Amino acid sequence: MANFDVQIQDLIGTFSDQVAMDDFMTAGAKEIINALPMSMLYKCADKTTLNNSPSTLTSIDTKGRIMNVLRVDADSSGVQRPCRYVDSFKRGRIQDSSDMEFATVTDPAYLLYDNVLEVYPTPTANQTADVQFVAFPTVDASAVSTIANFPDEAEHLVVLYAAIRALDNLMGDVSPMTNASAALTNLKTNAGREDSEMVANYATESSQRVSYNNAKYSFYEKKQIKLQQDYDKGLAKLVN
Repeated sequence: MANFDVQIQDLIGTFSDQVAMDDFMTAGAKEIINALPMSMLYKCADKTTLNNSPSTLTSIDTKGRIMNVLRVDADSSGVQRPCRYVDSFKRGRIQDSSDMEFATVTDPAYLLYDNVLEVYPTPTANQTADVQFVAFPTVDASAVSTIANFPDEAEHLVVLYAAIRALDNLMGDVSPMTNASAALTNLKTNAGREDSEMVANYATESSQRVSYNNAKYSFYEKKQIKLQQDYDKGLAKLVN
């Protein structure tokens, strides 16, 4: 299968901004992941193991939903125990052995505090903790044709999303007022001259550019509407 940048251009025509296509594909993958049901989110999951270093998972804001947290309950022959989630205001209570909320190796807990995921009892070199979370991919559209940790059945929707965003750029490039500006400037510059034929030529040029760009804008707009309909229909089918 062709790389994603080729797939995008197959839908909309020539689009040379590779950086923009990377950004559109990455944003599209994130939007679709955020819409997926839990049953499909496991296809987007990644895992980090916590031990004595590091014992916490930082930069939680860059990660998606926390799927589960498991902590080993012994130095040897231990089993992974599911960690219960607690609100951050209980951070002290789960570390207080006299409190009923106290976290133990057989009843561990985790919380989010200051953009950091903490597990209690604190993981060690032998009693590790696995944090499974949704990962948002970064897509290099010109280098790949598949997205790692992402449902295969949803990849075509990411291409549609990127194509729709690329059409936004193309429509902006052919905006009549923007693209006719050169001819209009020339018209204003020469309006005070006595050469009425030159002024008339610039006026004709402006009119032709506006007419051409209106037609091109309309073409992109109709294509975008169709792609948006395909995207909406495909996403609804995926999540329902």
